[in-house]
Amino acid sequence: MSASHPHTEDGWLGRATQWLRERGQAMAACRELDNCGEAERLAQDCGIPLDALRAIAKKGPNAARELADMLRALNLDPAVLDRFQPAVMRDLQHHCCLCDNKSVCHDELAAGHAAESYTEFCANADTLKALTKKT
Repeated sequence: MSASHPHTEDGWLGRATQWLRERGQAMAACRELDNCGEAERLAQDCGIPLDALRAIAKKGPNAARELADMLRALNLDPAVLDRFQPAVMRDLQHHCCLCDNKSVCHDELAAGHAAESYTEFCANADTLKALTKKT
């Protein structure tokens, strides 16, 4: 049996390195967004205000990583939702990206309790409730 070393990817150094990598990616995305000259059109195409697009870019490429796990916890298929209800999926991603309850969400998903407790912390609770009633 091997114990996790504090300097491995599971340890504090690995987590810090991952955080720094994600922050760098987020900063690059923000610079790219500001330099592309198409930011307003991109925001319009996404159906969100420009300031919301910038806020999402600042969160980094993995800002909605919990969403797929939450959908699966609720017996919803992310790929099916994305294919047949892309506007709903974009809205879910938008709210997930800007959510302030990431650590609670992550912990509840890891513990296997998210399907029972998501209404207490999830920014997408209303939409997710509506989607689960359809299935």
